[in-house]
Amino acid sequence: MTADPAVALIGLGPRGLTVLERILSRCLVLGPVAGRLRIEVIDPTCTGTGVHDVQLPDYLLLNSSCGEISLFPHHSVAGSAVSCGGPTFYEWARKAGLDEHGRRSAGTGRTVATTDYLPRRVLGAYLRYCLVKLLARTPSYVQVTLHRTHADDVWMEPSGRFTILGRDGLRTTADYLVITTGHTADEPPPAAPGSHRRIGLQPERGPRTQAIGRAQTVAVSGLGLSAYDVVASLTVGRGGHFQRGRDGLRYVPNGQEPTIVMFSRSGIPYRAKPRGRAGSTPDTHRARFLTPAALAGLRQVHGRALDFQQLVLPLLFDEMRLAYGIRASELGGDKPTAAILRSSTDPEALRALLAQVDAAHGGFDARAAFEREPGLGLERIDTYQHWLTNALALDLAEADRGTAASPLKAALQVCDERLPVIRAAIDHGGLTQASLATFFSRTTYQLNRAVVGPQYERQAELLALFAAGVVRTPFGPAPQVSWSDPDQRWVVRSTRLAAPVTGQADWLVDATTPPPSVLRSTSRLLRNLHAHGLIRPFPGLGAIPGVEVDADQHPVDTRGRPVQEIWVFGPLCEGNTYYNHEVPSAGDYSRPHTDADRCVDAILGAAARVSG
Repeated sequence: MTADPAVALIGLGPRGLTVLERILSRCLVLGPVAGRLRIEVIDPTCTGTGVHDVQLPDYLLLNSSCGEISLFPHHSVAGSAVSCGGPTFYEWARKAGLDEHGRRSAGTGRTVATTDYLPRRVLGAYLRYCLVKLLARTPSYVQVTLHRTHADDVWMEPSGRFTILGRDGLRTTADYLVITTGHTADEPPPAAPGSHRRIGLQPERGPRTQAIGRAQTVAVSGLGLSAYDVVASLTVGRGGHFQRGRDGLRYVPNGQEPTIVMFSRSGIPYRAKPRGRAGSTPDTHRARFLTPAALAGLRQVHGRALDFQQLVLPLLFDEMRLAYGIRASELGGDKPTAAILRSSTDPEALRALLAQVDAAHGGFDARAAFEREPGLGLERIDTYQHWLTNALALDLAEADRGTAASPLKAALQVCDERLPVIRAAIDHGGLTQASLATFFSRTTYQLNRAVVGPQYERQAELLALFAAGVVRTPFGPAPQVSWSDPDQRWVVRSTRLAAPVTGQADWLVDATTPPPSVLRSTSRLLRNLHAHGLIRPFPGLGAIPGVEVDADQHPVDTRGRPVQEIWVFGPLCEGNTYYNHEVPSAGDYSRPHTDADRCVDAILGAAARVSG
């Protein structure tokens, strides 16, 4: 260890920026007594934007509302170490004079609101601003060097220091390594028939659909958020637009759109986000069932590794029933019952009272609302498409009412609000191996469909595209897709419709973003870290093959020991931990900020002990 300890920060998207902010804020609070520190930032652009490139088109929207995002942590997260404090995303956008579309207002639109979903490029501009602000506050005893290159190799020297090689010939050293490289791509599968007419997604670039001709048919595999991006690129991205009239929203094509057919494994659409919600509100649900204390109680009885589906999910359903019962009672004029439901802390008394609420206001089946699987209308094409359209329309009506006026949306929102406890149940060996596999193969998709989006407006637009005949869903769930060499087209065959259907498409778009892999990664850095024994894939989850980390986010090496001088954050850890792709958020809890604060506390503490 030299007199000047060094940190290498590899990857400078939002997660990397949170680490940089924490380092600089803590160094400013500690002052020169902390000693000198060298920070080597290695990233291809060093702009801080990550996948939120400022050149992305406006139709690619954020899935978090404007008021939910902040690069700078709340005092409750970081305590007094916020000396590099700055504006939230909303505060910055408002000061910049942006309207609800993320453009500088020319007097025609309204001022941006906390509930607006802005284009991703606008978040990129905010992150660039944050990086400039942070660098301007760098104290004299901290040296920050930006290296605009890829880190391709890292190894640990006998001295314990790391040597880092960059793609352009960079060679530098560091005592501590923080890896926040985000969604690294995997090697494509071996060339297969039809691969020249198959398009995968690249998060940093948006859908690459330019080769698809207007007279062609494209099959979009997926009904989630990435699929909405693909559809937007093929419609609004081609010059079409939506127009609101007396009969509601309608799509006005411009003739450049292909024919779009969509499908997914489950055949179940995502629910729309409720209108009018931005981050925490005064009416945030107060949990009585799925709590940290309840998890601790389960572990006292069943051991550390739980069965999520048998033990944890029922508590989530209880919370959903409670939120539904409170809202249904209030809207039904039964204020005394709502007051008891809000105040009681006795789980069994609450369950008994909720049974009475069910009898008074109609039963609420939390599991059915969560899973949303029965009654898909699988008899024929028209019955499935009718079911899907009707399901979207009914959910859109609930979303329009918002959580304050929709008991259903209030119940579903609990799934989002209890996310920290759900993570605590799952992370770092919290579930049995079988339960963890079921969670990532099934339950996580149900959670995503329940609460992660899309935005209300996007759901309304999809219905308008159905009505215009631009988008269809003719195959039902889990169709079989194969390439026909004679026809030079994709063949799509239904597998669950009682009356089978077969169709063809010129292009196939995989509208999903798989989690990063260690063993199949295109990242030279990940491959070399594994080759040097510094990381290993999380065992036992072939579908989620990310980096294994311990409870402090240190990677576990190939001998099974945590590497105390390395931290890994973000999508690379998916599987060992849950839901790692969120952006830093405003308010009193933000996992990216909390993770970064713990990491930097450990780094500066270790550096001080060695230097002292």
